[in-house]
Amino acid sequence: DLAGQTKVRIDARNNRITFTYLATGWLQSAENELGFRTTNSYDAVGNVRTVLDANNWLKTYTYDDLYRNTQIQYGDGTRVTFGYDPVGNRTTMQDETGTTTYSYSARNETIRTALPGGYVITYEYDALLNRKLMVDPDGGRHTYAYGANERLVSQTNPSNRVYTLLYDLDGRNTTMQTAFGGTRVMGYDGLNRITTQVEYNLSMVPNTTLVEAYDADGRKISMTRNGAVTRWTYDAANRLVSQIQSGARATFAYDPGGNITLTHREGNNPITMTYDAANRLTTTQDGATRVTFSYDDNGNLTQENRGGLVTGYAYNRENRLKTTTAPDTTVTTATYDGVGLRRVFKTSSSTTTTIWDGGEYLGEVSA
Repeated sequence: DLAGQTKVRIDARNNRITFTYLATGWLQSAENELGFRTTNSYDAVGNVRTVLDANNWLKTYTYDDLYRNTQIQYGDGTRVTFGYDPVGNRTTMQDETGTTTYSYSARNETIRTALPGGYVITYEYDALLNRKLMVDPDGGRHTYAYGANERLVSQTNPSNRVYTLLYDLDGRNTTMQTAFGGTRVMGYDGLNRITTQVEYNLSMVPNTTLVEAYDADGRKISMTRNGAVTRWTYDAANRLVSQIQSGARATFAYDPGGNITLTHREGNNPITMTYDAANRLTTTQDGATRVTFSYDDNGNLTQENRGGLVTGYAYNRENRLKTTTAPDTTVTTATYDGVGLRRVFKTSSSTTTTIWDGGEYLGEVSA
């Protein structure tokens, strides 16, 4: 439109997504080719107040006087709430998994995280605010050391195994010594892409040598692993059209929208694929085996039918996979925290709780 806002987006298959805006310029709605619409509303200062998605799932946001998000209320009655200290650090998060609490130093460093289930992680930092110690829920001590430019040079795990890192003058990691004594050496080209990797054993004898090459457009065209070469070629739209590995060729074809419609590996059946108007995969055909896929209005995969064997999928109000029902009716369930990390995974025989260090995987506890 005259304000420079996108009103319609049309792909090469002539599929359209239409956008509308409020007088303020804030996005009001987006509607895809199938007529599925998501609608937003806002408060007076532009914070999103509600989102009504194509599944007719309503999400309502609440803010404090400093415009910090304090609650997300879902139409099914579930909610996530957040608490903050006076300087804006998040101190609590309540969600389906329980309550997570966060404590901070005078320098606003996270020094303690207490997760649901009684799992506690503590942290210490050096004078430059680099993490120097993490104590995990089992009491294991993870220590960190830094070199020039505050780059991590070593990490020691609770078993007292040490990982060390070396860098070149451009700050690129060139050597990594693992906790089990192996060494990986990396080389780069002028565009900072890794072109060689050599892994050595304890006696510094090479186990694996990997060499990668790129074309003038930055596409990877070959990889050599211990002498075995894999090569790739691309079309004018930068789509992979062939792969040759150990003398065997695989070819790929696409529709105008860039969806892959054919894969054929020598010695195997060609696999064909079809898509709906929203570019969602609807069928694959591999010889006599036909697989069909169904979706909800938000585009989440809800059913996979593989020759009569049906797997079903259901999602929470943030469109995260919640339950999977296998063809034998076995059900697995996932539960997520308020920022989308999967915390609990249940099968018919076990429950696994994932421990996160912020957004980084730390470990699992099974029961």
